Amino acid sequence: MRWILRCFSLVAAAACASSSSPPPPLHDHDAASFAPDAVLRVTRRDIDIGGITRYSTLVNDSLPGPTLRIPEAKVVWIRVYNDMTDDNLTMHWHGLAQAAFPFSDGTPLASQWPIPPQHFFDYELLAAEGTAGTYYYHSHVGFQASTATGALIVEDAGRPPYQADGERIVFLQEFWPETDRVMLEGLQATPHRWAGETHGWLVNGKTVRVQDTAGGGGGGGELEVIRVEPGKTYRLRFVGATALSLALLAFEDHARLDIIQADGGYTKPRAVDMVQIGSGQRYDALLRTKTWRAGSG
Repeated sequence: MRWILRCFSLVAAAACASSSSPPPPLHDHDAASFAPDAVLRVTRRDIDIGGITRYSTLVNDSLPGPTLRIPEAKVVWIRVYNDMTDDNLTMHWHGLAQAAFPFSDGTPLASQWPIPPQHFFDYELLAAEGTAGTYYYHSHVGFQASTATGALIVEDAGRPPYQADGERIVFLQEFWPETDRVMLEGLQATPHRWAGETHGWLVNGKTVRVQDTAGGGGGGGELEVIRVEPGKTYRLRFVGATALSLALLAFEDHARLDIIQADGGYTKPRAVDMVQIGSGQRYDALLRTKTWRAGSG
């Protein structure tokens, strides 16, 4: 045991002695030739959500952030800039198994050190073969994920098992009027300070306040319009990018949806009349739109 400890001490001493020289880089990117496959820039500013001005964390200055599409079984690089001046950042790829590159999972102080303000990090992602489906990305620091998030689609390497005439993303978020900092302070307080119920749902970044939909007035905001054509089959990609709320949704005059995927894994078709989506869940479903008839409006 004494010999083992002595050897360990010698190794530790050698490591300390060489700490003055920087360690070799894990990946030697040639600045002249290397270019990431996608770039995300995270900032903060006041935006209008449902008629309320909210100081929000944004990816590429949009709500939600841009949809990323990556292939199966191929390494991709995504550069994430923290353009904020007062907060750290990481980006988590929700649902992807980062077995090959655990340092790119985006969990702060577990898989990586947070990205400090005015710095960037290159994330190395590999979606394994057979994992094509619907995912999403979000910040993993504080309460930033309420707005710093977006869809992540892993494309099928071959022909998808279910065919559709088109696809639509239905990205669901909660509408919290309080800022990220206020929400986080309340969650961490002793005793806990409840921020109250959400003021509504964001569908692809759009909403109106609940009291407006009930005829209470107040104005502000707009509802998302997802355009489809009659007599077509659409693959709907539902993403539950929420913190607390459970979503239950259905389509008027369309009594059937066929679930074909859950959390990034294909399933046998399952006919349902509504979809229930919890925080972090994703479902893909086929919707067959009605055939238009003259005089039907």
